[in-house]
Amino acid sequence: MHRRAARRAHCGSFLTLSSPSPLAQDTRTPREQPTLEQPTLNQYSRTRARTTRPTSDTVFQGSGVRKTKPPTRVTVQQRLREFPGETFCMSAGVLFCRACTKTLSLIKQTLVVHSASGMHKQNKIVYLETRNEDDEVKAIITEYFKAHPTEAQATLSPETLLFRWRVVEKMMEEGIPLNKVDALRSLLERGGEKLTARTHLAQFVPQITDREKEIVQGEIKGEKGCIVFDGTTRLGEATAALWRQCDLRFVIQTRLVAFRTTETHMSGEALYRLLCTILLRDLGKQPDEVIADARDSCATNGVAERLLMGLCPALANNKCVSHVLVGTGQHIKLPKLSLFMVTLAPTLTLTPTLTPTLTPTLTPTITLTLTLTRYTSSSCSRTRTPSSSPSRR
Repeated sequence: MHRRAARRAHCGSFLTLSSPSPLAQDTRTPREQPTLEQPTLNQYSRTRARTTRPTSDTVFQGSGVRKTKPPTRVTVQQRLREFPGETFCMSAGVLFCRACTKTLSLIKQTLVVHSASGMHKQNKIVYLETRNEDDEVKAIITEYFKAHPTEAQATLSPETLLFRWRVVEKMMEEGIPLNKVDALRSLLERGGEKLTARTHLAQFVPQITDREKEIVQGEIKGEKGCIVFDGTTRLGEATAALWRQCDLRFVIQTRLVAFRTTETHMSGEALYRLLCTILLRDLGKQPDEVIADARDSCATNGVAERLLMGLCPALANNKCVSHVLVGTGQHIKLPKLSLFMVTLAPTLTLTPTLTPTLTPTLTPTITLTLTLTRYTSSSCSRTRTPSSSPSRR
């Protein structure tokens, strides 16, 4: 008992001497005094991420860094032999997927996952279709220049000719004039292929047109559909013809099958002969495959349609609803509306010219004025227009 009491007394005296009193003055300098601000875990993680350096031979996958080292004893040629049916190739010494246009790792599991992904399968289908189409275009170009060896560009490689074909085809598809290619030449040549002047590129236009006609003929072969035709009403005339059909998914497909220009207006018989040429010769359609037509209420189109009904027994007449409504409205007399137009249109027409500067609140008035003026000039031709009345000015 005495030994335990003595030991407790000794420990108490030691703690009392070793721990300073809270009232005692701290003689340490400010640098030696402990601070109460302790670093948080977020600061530790930031410091750790800032000082971390990627290891050598790391594989970059997406937005992160994969620290798994690629196999050192596996070559690109070995991976290409292991995946023969894929769109892989060696580009600049690394494995490259031509369908997805991205660099791949040599890790086998990574290639297996990439090959089984849905995005890769979709890109592969598109790539193979494009590749087959490119081979077809190369065959067309090669066959043409074999038959015409003295023409320009006959000695160029098939890849360069294919690139120029695609440039001309895309500009025709988007409606861009071919003379714009001279201004875009420096940009288009950044891909590594050389272009030429527009005069030489124009050689591809007839070939592209013929191939497009063959594609359209293959799409509508044996299908029943509707022929849509219309023309302009100027001194010279441009006639356009469309073919519409419903596919197996019940989606209406429309194709431009003809666009012809003439020096003068065509009669109904001339338009009928043009439609027969388009349907029978150009498209190769049978008379029973043309089951409907669509046109406006023009007399020339009506004559051509009546003659076409004798050739196509299943032809159904479909007039343009918009033209029918416009034609019907021209024969409807509305006295109150005509009086309203005569009295209100001059006021709205002269409103913007009262002051040299217009406020933003007059913008809807200007739009309404233009609409009403066009309506007055077309529908109320018997009334006096505002421009012919000097007293209202």
